[in-house]
Amino acid sequence: MTDDQITIGGTVWAKLALGGLAANVIGMLTNVFGWLTTLDLVALSGLLIGVLGFAVNWYYKAKQIRLDERYRQMQFQIEQERAEREKREHELRIGLME
Repeated sequence: MTDDQITIGGTVWAKLALGGLAANVIGMLTNVFGWLTTLDLVALSGLLIGVLGFAVNWYYKAKQIRLDERYRQMQFQIEQERAEREKREHELRIGLME
């Protein structure tokens, strides 16, 4: 046999093996979907909606926590600046009285 014949034969066998694998996977999926009833699909979709709802809620709660922390930091900074301004004003008033 020549190398061309071996390659052609090997390619044919590889294609047949791939086709067999595809048929096996399709058969397995058909079996799984055949096993599921309408109520099972409703239950699975309810579970999926619940998990997605939890994920969205968790994401926005984490975002809210970050925003609240940023707000507190800004409020603290504003309070610090106000206290510093009042302290300088007090020192200037005391300086005018002397």
